[in-house]
Amino acid sequence: MTCSTTAMNRCFRSLILGLVLLAACSAAALAQNRNVVGLPPEAASRLPGAPHLFQVRNASAPPQIRTGETFKLGEVIVRFHLEMSDEEIEQLARFSGADQVTRTSPLGLFLVKGRPTVRATRDLMERLWNTRTTVDMTPNYLGGSFTAVFSPDDPHFDAQWHLEQPSDIDLDLPEAWAKYTQGSEDVVVAATDSGIRLGHPELAGRLFVNPGEIPDNDLDDDGNGYTDDVSGWNTIKAEPDGDVSDVELGHGTWVAGILLANADNAFQVAGVDHHAKLLPLKIGDSTSPAELELQALIAALDYLAANPDFAQVVNMSVAGYDTDLMLRDALTAAAQTHILIGGAGNTGVPKVCVGYPNGHPDVITIGATNSTDTLATFTTTGPCLDFVAPGVGIFTASFEDPTNALAFHAGDGTSFSTPMVAGIATLCKALWPAMTQADFYAALQASAVDLGAPGKDDFHGWGRPNALGTLDFCTTIFKDGFESGDTGQWN
Repeated sequence: MTCSTTAMNRCFRSLILGLVLLAACSAAALAQNRNVVGLPPEAASRLPGAPHLFQVRNASAPPQIRTGETFKLGEVIVRFHLEMSDEEIEQLARFSGADQVTRTSPLGLFLVKGRPTVRATRDLMERLWNTRTTVDMTPNYLGGSFTAVFSPDDPHFDAQWHLEQPSDIDLDLPEAWAKYTQGSEDVVVAATDSGIRLGHPELAGRLFVNPGEIPDNDLDDDGNGYTDDVSGWNTIKAEPDGDVSDVELGHGTWVAGILLANADNAFQVAGVDHHAKLLPLKIGDSTSPAELELQALIAALDYLAANPDFAQVVNMSVAGYDTDLMLRDALTAAAQTHILIGGAGNTGVPKVCVGYPNGHPDVITIGATNSTDTLATFTTTGPCLDFVAPGVGIFTASFEDPTNALAFHAGDGTSFSTPMVAGIATLCKALWPAMTQADFYAALQASAVDLGAPGKDDFHGWGRPNALGTLDFCTTIFKDGFESGDTGQWN
C-alpha cells in the first residue's frame, strides 16, 4: 500500500505532536499573545495573498543563518501550518528548546525565543524544522531603518517647495487639486512606521476606523484575528496590540504630515492628500530607530494580507532589510491587493540598491532630489530605483510642538520622498478606485520629468513624478479611454 506525501506528512506530524505532548504534559505553558488568534485554514484560503505565504521552502534541510548578518540571538520568526493550534505550537516550541512563543499574526506567524546564543538559535531552527509543522522560518534579523536624515492658508505652505515653486521644479499639486481632486475619505493609506502623535491637529479626523471593531472590549469583534484593532496595529509590543501612538520618535508623524496633513486650516503645513484616511502599522520606536526587527515588518505586512480591504496604498519609508525569503513572500502577498511604495534608502553610495523592501519587484522605489532637480547626495541608487521625488529641506508637521500653529519640522531623506508618491497614488485612487499598481506605475512613468539619461536609469529611475500629469493619465487616458474603449480623447 502506498501513501501520498501529504498523508505521510500528516502522520509524521501527528506522531511528533504525540511525543511532544507526552514529554511536555507537566511543563508550564509558554507565554502567548492573546490579542491575536489564528484564522481557520478555510478563512485564510480566501485571502488573495495567502498562497504566497504558505510555500514550503526545502523539506530536506532547515533555513540557515546568513553569514555576517546581525540578528537577535535566540529569536526565530516561524510560520506554522494553519492546522496547528496555539497549544500544539507552544508544546512543540518547548520541546524544540524555546522559552517563549508569541503569535504575531493570524496567518501562522510566531516569534519563538530560546537561549541567546548562536548555537542555540541554530539548534532551535533545526528542531522546529524537523517537526515538519513549519512552512518557513528565519532568524529575527536586525538592520532595517527609517529612511529620514533629519495655495492653502497653512503658515508654511510657501516653504513647502515640493508642492509648488516658481521654478516649477515641484509636483504641481495645487494644479492637480484644482483640476481633479484633493482626495477622498474612501481611500486609505497604510504606513509601516513608528506610529503617530495621536491627537495632532494636522491629523485630526484622518485615522482609519475599523467599522467592525468595538473599542476596548478585549474582543475580536470582526473575526479577523486581531483584538481591538480599531485604527491600526502595533507589531513591536511584547504582545502586539492596537496601540499605534508615538510619544518619542516622531518619524511616523513627519511622514503622515507630508502624506495627508489637513490643509487650509491655518495650521502648520499641507499634505499631498487632504481627505484620505491613515492606517498606522507601528514597526519601530525610540529604542530601535536604526535597528528595526525583521519580524515587525513581516507581521505588519501580514496584517495587510489578512485585511485586504482596509487600505489600498502602503507607504514604507523604511529600507535596509536583506533579501530575506519570508519578507519577500510577505511583500508579494500584500502586493496582491495594495499599491506598495517604498523608500530607496539613504546610503549615499551609487548603484547599491539591494535588499527589501526597495529591491522587491512589487515595490515602487523612490529616491530623493533637491529643489534644483539634482539628486540628493544621500540617496541610494541602483537598478531597483523607479522614480525620484523631493527629499531635501522638506517641511512637515511638527511632532515636538503639535499644538503650535506656526511650528514645523524640516528634514531630509527618502522617507520624505516616499509619501509624496504615495499621496499621488491616493489622489488617483480617489478618482479611479479600480486602479492597480501596474496602472499607477504606467501613469507615473508616462508623466514623469526625465532627469537623467533618456528613459530609466540607475540614478533617477524614470524621473520625477508630476501629480497633475499623473492624474491626467489616470483619468483621461486610462480610466476614460482604455477601460471604456473610447479612444476619442487620446492624443
